[in-house]
Amino acid sequence: MKSTFTLLFILLCLNSFAQWNSLNGPAVAAPCLGVYTNESFTLAGIGNNLWRSTDDGDSWEMISEGLDSNVDPRCFVEVNGVIAMGTNNGERVYRSTNGGLSWEPANSGMPTISGFPAAVPTKAIAFNNVMYMCGTNFFRKSTDLGLTWESMDQDGLSYGLGVSDDAVWYTNSGGLFASTDDGATWEQKTSPSFMGLVTASPTSVREINNRIICTSDLSSGAGSWVSDDNGDTWTSTGISIGSDVEVYNNVAYATAYNGLFKSTDNGDSWELIGSGSNAASISRNSEYLWYASGNGGFRLGLSDDSILSSASPVSTVSTAY
Repeated sequence: MKSTFTLLFILLCLNSFAQWNSLNGPAVAAPCLGVYTNESFTLAGIGNNLWRSTDDGDSWEMISEGLDSNVDPRCFVEVNGVIAMGTNNGERVYRSTNGGLSWEPANSGMPTISGFPAAVPTKAIAFNNVMYMCGTNFFRKSTDLGLTWESMDQDGLSYGLGVSDDAVWYTNSGGLFASTDDGATWEQKTSPSFMGLVTASPTSVREINNRIICTSDLSSGAGSWVSDDNGDTWTSTGISIGSDVEVYNNVAYATAYNGLFKSTDNGDSWELIGSGSNAASISRNSEYLWYASGNGGFRLGLSDDSILSSASPVSTVSTAY
């Protein structure tokens, strides 16, 4: 009888971990800060270079055409098949019209990137076919698929971007703002606070079931909040430190300093489901959820509106993990 239970336990364990597929990622012992995926390909910034996969991470190709060396990709945004990429080095903003195979500089209208203060892209989103990109000391939008970028008089030390069903959300050193007219005007919202003492630095905003979820970065010492009145008041919840948030079939996912979290109750509580130090951006297609991490980029399978397994993943696009 004891042997039977032991065998059953082993089989259950094997079945749980068998849901993770090992990825033949680039042999780079370096963090991944930016990741983007759609139904055709995945882009990841690993080891200061851009990597591309067309088979959900089973194999990778380093992309260099049109890029400076060691570009250090940080964020991606796609509209109508055109991708804009923000980088820490090189031209800082590049544009691709062929799925990330080749790139060209796309800095028209951007602030001086080599001067002081420097403009380093950190976040990018799309809303109503408009591209938005922000970072240290700048915030711009593009209505022509990344060819030119327009200031919205919201420059400052930028912390994050987000979208709800009818608005773009942006935060800088002056507070939290929302726009319902494609960035023409901005309404300042109440900023979440940490124990009523420290103003938060929101990094990402998403809407789920008429509730706004907001996460914040490491520097504020805060975490995640929810608002049921479109950002007028906030309630602190679950995650200790958040970076990015995504919603998939009424489940919220958020990256944090120690991995990936999941919430099935609209952000009221969070469960740690994926490892990885200093987890950063999130991107998803219909089959997989990707999140960038200091340990490399991680792929998690999505099935029946949830992560396949709550165990720490063994699959990664970096052999360093």
